[in-house]
Amino acid sequence: MSEQTTYTEPTYGNWRRPRTAGIGRLGALETWAMITALLVLLFVFRLAGPVWGLITFLVMGIGLGVFTVRDRHGQSRISRMVAKHAHRNAVSRRTNLYRSGPVGLVPSGTAQLPGLLAKSQLHQFTDSFDRAFALVFMPDSNHATVVIECEPTGLALEDPQTIDAYVANWGGWLSDLGKQSDVVAASVTVETAPDFGVRLRQAVDTRRHPDAPEATVQMMEEVKATFPQAAPVTRAFLAVTVTAWRQGAPRPRKVEDLGIDLGARLGKLTEHLEQCGAGDAHPVTAQTLCEVVRSAYDPAVARHIAAAHAEQVTPALSWNDVGPIAHNAGWEWYRHDSGFSKSWVMSVAPRGEVFSNVLEAILSPTGDVDRKRVTFLFRPVSAARAMDVAEKDVNAAKNRAASTGTPNFRAIDDYAKTVQTAREVAKDAGMLNFGVVITATIRNAEDALAVSYGVEDLAAESQLTVRPAYGAQDTAFAASLPLGLVLPDYVMVPPRSERQSDEPPETAPQARPAQPVLRPAQARVPDCRRRVCEPAGPAPGVPRLVPAGVRAVAVLLRLRGPAGRRAAGPADDHRPSGRARPLRSLRGGPDPQPVRVLHVQPGPGEVHRRGEDVPLAGLPGRSEHVPRRRQGRARPAHPEG
Repeated sequence: MSEQTTYTEPTYGNWRRPRTAGIGRLGALETWAMITALLVLLFVFRLAGPVWGLITFLVMGIGLGVFTVRDRHGQSRISRMVAKHAHRNAVSRRTNLYRSGPVGLVPSGTAQLPGLLAKSQLHQFTDSFDRAFALVFMPDSNHATVVIECEPTGLALEDPQTIDAYVANWGGWLSDLGKQSDVVAASVTVETAPDFGVRLRQAVDTRRHPDAPEATVQMMEEVKATFPQAAPVTRAFLAVTVTAWRQGAPRPRKVEDLGIDLGARLGKLTEHLEQCGAGDAHPVTAQTLCEVVRSAYDPAVARHIAAAHAEQVTPALSWNDVGPIAHNAGWEWYRHDSGFSKSWVMSVAPRGEVFSNVLEAILSPTGDVDRKRVTFLFRPVSAARAMDVAEKDVNAAKNRAASTGTPNFRAIDDYAKTVQTAREVAKDAGMLNFGVVITATIRNAEDALAVSYGVEDLAAESQLTVRPAYGAQDTAFAASLPLGLVLPDYVMVPPRSERQSDEPPETAPQARPAQPVLRPAQARVPDCRRRVCEPAGPAPGVPRLVPAGVRAVAVLLRLRGPAGRRAAGPADDHRPSGRARPLRSLRGGPDPQPVRVLHVQPGPGEVHRRGEDVPLAGLPGRSEHVPRRRQGRARPAHPEG
């Protein structure tokens, strides 16, 4: 008789927050600051006497405490003070307000996107399978983003072994991103919104047979009238962002070249996603992307767009008209057209070991929220640098554990995690940084308090520690859209980790399947013909809405570790050899410590027209590791008026 093996559901965990070497829980910067303070204190005691020495000791103690004592979100007292001051400064200068359209201050009279998205351009190409796809180009950072829409069927009727294979394939898909030199970021957005019943009525009417029995017709008409028509609909989008720069190239690639390159690679990306449980994965067209962004900024329009499609009418939308007519970026809420939105960023990833359905609660539809988006931001670390980053983490954790006579359990456990991560990376596992941004939109301001409590409870049920993006609600809102916005490239002040070393942000190995499960896409000759779209980018004479001199303080939670390996249970062929875990998070923002979201405030170099309301973008926090170098600063379009 053959023995029957009992399936054990795998668990995932072992994520960590990368830190530089220091004494105890202090990083390298805090450690050197403390040593410098002690030397200064010694000279003061010797040269000025004990009275001035005690005064200096108290002043330095308070100063070090303001910078080093942090709350449960990793925020220091000084970072919170800077964020509040920056927001008060924005309110006093009215840069948190935005007005567009015929009665706005934009000369062209269009509803241009505000903030960091103001300069974005929309193009449309066709891939090697003759499918039209939209390409969003950001001139400031030379980034191009292609958006893929997925239609996952859910896991309710799936076997545990199948779910485990989906997780392994997803880890392999993420790991492959680090092996592509031009991929700088990826994001997954899961959006839940009301259905309005339009799809139900359309499905019934289009399938009616002219010779159907009268009883059947009456029954279906009753279904149309009485069946719950406001049931939620869930949509999933995946955005892949590449840079126009190639190593060794004298200049960045043009948009046309990017469209041809991505068109040839898009078939392989979508085919592999279908093996990750994503269902039918297809690129998003320019028209669909305009509708998604327009509905996000003005939720009331979503019903009219759905009604137009039910009548077989395509709404006339261009990229210059998908932004809000007005917005007001407050400290805790973001008012835009017909909606009120609040965004949260993850500060601490799930602790301990978790199962594959740990995020089910936060991803499920919520009854008291009109629209909810949960966006996972990934920044892959190049496969060529992953081992160097892992070794630096091991050395830093080892030095920190040896800095005290008797290291505590936390330091010992952190060192063990870095060693495990290095082993997984040595086995060709990938490494990435990630974070989470949650955005909830409502139509009635009276429901604000209940919605805040509800979303935070759902995040806690999913073992996520989140904090509101105070003072940076507009930027967090833009980062949650499936547009591939890479926030760290808009931070003008380099994060602390960048000033200390060349080490990239938090990194964690991704899952590496034990055997290949993904098949290469069918080879076809690319036919990437560029198609004419609506005008993209600001029209001539339109002031640039991104501040020219931007000061940002970003705080990101950085976690690092291998992804995909189970913490318990027998090994399977299809399971990756690492553990799924968050890595260094986006620097400065939802670009997702696994979540650092940044707060960008206008700096001394900001330029805008006199009396004009310029949108503000950014998130509060403390900068950590920077994944990639900045591509450049935003430049003013007009001289100061």
